[in-house]
Amino acid sequence: MLFAKIWGFSVSDYSAKSLIHDIYRAETEKKARTAYQRFQDRYRAKYPKAVENLMKDETSLFTF
Repeated sequence: MLFAKIWGFSVSDYSAKSLIHDIYRAETEKKARTAYQRFQDRYRAKYPKAVENLMKDETSLFTF
């Protein structure tokens, strides 16, 4: 429930959650950035709050 409130999408939306996991579980920065772009492209319209949260934390998100 907290996850949904923070990110702005339903916890039952497994494809969105899966892409978030692909970002932070990526083995390289390049793979993380690819997953990040895929998430933005796919969910910007449906989950603007989630995309906004990721964009605001982009610097720390890609610290490897």
